[in-house]
Amino acid sequence: MVTNVTLRHPITLARVTSSLDVISKGRLILGLGTGDRLSQAELTSYGYSFDSLETRVGRLNETVKILKAAWTGKEFTFKGRHYQISHHANNLKPIQKPNPPIWLGGKHRKIINIIAESGDGWNYWNLKKSESEERIRYLQKRCLALQRPFDKIAISWSGSMHERTLDKEKILTTLLNEVNNETRYLVASFGPRVNSTNYEIFAEAAAQL
Repeated sequence: MVTNVTLRHPITLARVTSSLDVISKGRLILGLGTGDRLSQAELTSYGYSFDSLETRVGRLNETVKILKAAWTGKEFTFKGRHYQISHHANNLKPIQKPNPPIWLGGKHRKIINIIAESGDGWNYWNLKKSESEERIRYLQKRCLALQRPFDKIAISWSGSMHERTLDKEKILTTLLNEVNNETRYLVASFGPRVNSTNYEIFAEAAAQL
C-alpha cells in the first residue's frame, strides 16, 4: 500500500514502477510514505538511519517530483537537498498519462501539504473520524490556495482486520468510527488465514456505510 521512500532511490523507484505500469497495462497506483516509528527497526536493519520528520518529509517531496520527471522519459536534471540527478532519461515510460497516480500515506500536515501540491490521493489510518475530517478540511484549504481541484484527489482508508474478520458488527463499528464521508476507497489487510468468508463479511459491513 505504501512504499517507504527511504528504502529506494527515486530513479530506481521510477524504473520499477514504469515496468509495473506497463506489465499491468496502466493499472498502477503508487503509494508512498515517509515511514514512522514502526518503520525504524526495518530501516536500521538494512543499514539506513531513521531520520527526523523534516528530513523524511523532504525526501518524500523530492521523490514525488523526481518520479514525475522521470516518468516522462525525457532527460532531466534535479538538484535538491536529498537527491541530485544529472541529465537522466528513463528509457521505459509508464502507460498512464500524464503519469500513474501517486497516493501519499500519513497523518502529518506536512505530508498533506505535498498532497495538495502534487499528490493524487491521501491514505489515512488509525484516525478517529473527527481527526480525519479535520485533515480533509485542511487539505481542501490547501488545494484552494494552490488552485488544485480537491475532488480530483482520492481519499482512502486502510486498516487491519486481523482480529475482527468474523464479526461484521465489530467491523462496521470500526468503519463508522474511522471512515469519513469523503473516503472513496477502503484498503483492508487480513491475517494469514484469511478466506473468502472474511472478504464477504468485510464487504457486507462496508456496504452499510
